[in-house]
Amino acid sequence: MRVLVTGGAGFLGSNLVDALVARGDTAIALDDLSTGSRTNLKPGVTLRVADVSNEAALYQAVTGQEFEVIVHCASKTKVVESMEKPELYRRVIVDGTRNIIALARDRRARMLVNISTGGAIYGETPTCATEETNTDPPSNYGKFKLEAERLAAAAPVPTISLRLG
Repeated sequence: MRVLVTGGAGFLGSNLVDALVARGDTAIALDDLSTGSRTNLKPGVTLRVADVSNEAALYQAVTGQEFEVIVHCASKTKVVESMEKPELYRRVIVDGTRNIIALARDRRARMLVNISTGGAIYGETPTCATEETNTDPPSNYGKFKLEAERLAAAAPVPTISLRLG
């Protein structure tokens, strides 16, 4: 299987790329390298550099690349910074997800996996959160991740959002 991993040079994305390659899949990493690093990727992994919130750059970066599945890990992740820089976080998380959904549609991807967050969406809970727990994101990071999940749920391709953390 050919898989495009956004945020592919970051912590989570690069570990996913390693796992995909280890099982015999072809992984293509897409990253803007704002926090990720080429050194996180093993030799032979294709890296395309682009910001997911820049639609033109995103499409240019994947020109000529074939993939069946997109795993969308790209994100800004600092809760406190999300309160200080809401425009940046909205652009990367919400607009970036919108662009990835469009790419999945346009390239006829079989599946889109959206990596979300757990704790930042639920806020403080007295017990472990479940799917039935009300969402109450106290930070912009959580609010934007929840908005991205809603976009993903309405995507015109089969999509799943994973709440990690």
